[in-house]
Amino acid sequence: MIGSIIHGKYRLDRLLGEGGMGSVYLAHDLGSGRAVAVKVLCAEADESATIIERFHRESQAAISIDSPHIARIFDAGTDARGPFLVMEHLEGEDAGCLFERLHHLPPKLSLRIVAQACAGLVKAHEAGVVHRDIKPANLFLAHGDGGVVTVKILDFGVAKMLPMWARRDVPPEVLTRTGAVLGSPLYMAPEQARGARAVDHRADLWALGIVLYQALAAHAPNQEIEALGEIIVTLCTQAPRPVEELAPWISSGLAAIVARALRLDPTQRFQTAAEMLDALRSELGEEMSIDESMLVSWPVDAPPSSLTRAEAMATTMREPKPFGP
Repeated sequence: MIGSIIHGKYRLDRLLGEGGMGSVYLAHDLGSGRAVAVKVLCAEADESATIIERFHRESQAAISIDSPHIARIFDAGTDARGPFLVMEHLEGEDAGCLFERLHHLPPKLSLRIVAQACAGLVKAHEAGVVHRDIKPANLFLAHGDGGVVTVKILDFGVAKMLPMWARRDVPPEVLTRTGAVLGSPLYMAPEQARGARAVDHRADLWALGIVLYQALAAHAPNQEIEALGEIIVTLCTQAPRPVEELAPWISSGLAAIVARALRLDPTQRFQTAAEMLDALRSELGEEMSIDESMLVSWPVDAPPSSLTRAEAMATTMREPKPFGP
């Protein structure tokens, strides 16, 4: 499709990536002259009415949310080639690539990435949208002027729009199709993995807790399990191993945040994204900004797990220089 013009407006110049629902291209907006990213459905997905519905839901969901931490949508529609979505073109990398490159992230960097994503979820949930596929690949670290890095949530393709009557402070119960399992298994909340009828925005908070766990420990819970069925059973029956056992240098407050986000019972988790954001800020302070100089790895000579928690913290709670005192 390179060189094709979508909807008479967007020339596809280069393939940026491919996913389960379609492909994303770097494109030129012939009207404004700006560079944009255009997502188009794959041929197989284009034949599915359900997938097309989700694709259109992605644009409706994202357009309805006003946040610097949600990737902007400029246009959406259908042309002769099928449905398409026009998004802001972002320079940088997703959190999944960052995790692979750096392995263990410094606690403050981990907190800032997750806090910015949580701020985006606050706005999404206020707009009645549950993302249902929060994972490192859908958290993009966009590099801007002056070295500023902004976390932006991508891909609302499996998002669930909540009805107006359900947009209240108390987390609503949202009906999904019986047996439907949407999202990425390693980051699914237990109720989502079961295909339960009640899946609400607390599933997003679980997934964000998994992202924080992975950033700190360089390992997501259940990552070593290969069989999907075993992952599902484990998710539904076993709480993740305490993150401080894999990252003994983190504070007790940070460990408690991860533990609360990953309660099997959703009524015992953070009940809103705003509540989780407040907890993150209690560890981080009000400053959530990220600079390119902060994108460094935590020292690889971390203390052995045989050390006591107090000994581990005493020997390793030295922030890398980019963070300052």
